[in-house]
Amino acid sequence: MSADPRQAPGPSRAPHRGRTLESDLQRVAEHVARWSREAGARVQAAIGTEPYAAGALAIGVGFVLGGGLDRRMRALLLGAGSRFVGSWLAEQMIRTAGDPPADE
Repeated sequence: MSADPRQAPGPSRAPHRGRTLESDLQRVAEHVARWSREAGARVQAAIGTEPYAAGALAIGVGFVLGGGLDRRMRALLLGAGSRFVGSWLAEQMIRTAGDPPADE
């Protein structure tokens, strides 16, 4: 009676896991690259249609990062903002995970 290699733990499954991990990482890299291109295009469009709002946002970010707020308030704002952006990014990646890349 021979053991099923798919069920056997140990090194015999390691190459398969490596290929799966590599393909998963490749898909994530493709999604991030596509998202980056799309985000860049949206930012350029927003700057073109609302240049004063984009300038005001840049001034506000520069004020906060340049020391216009005390350390605790900056930490609070950056922490909340990074959590917000991280959750939004994760949601976008999950939402587009089944979509084929845009260049196909």
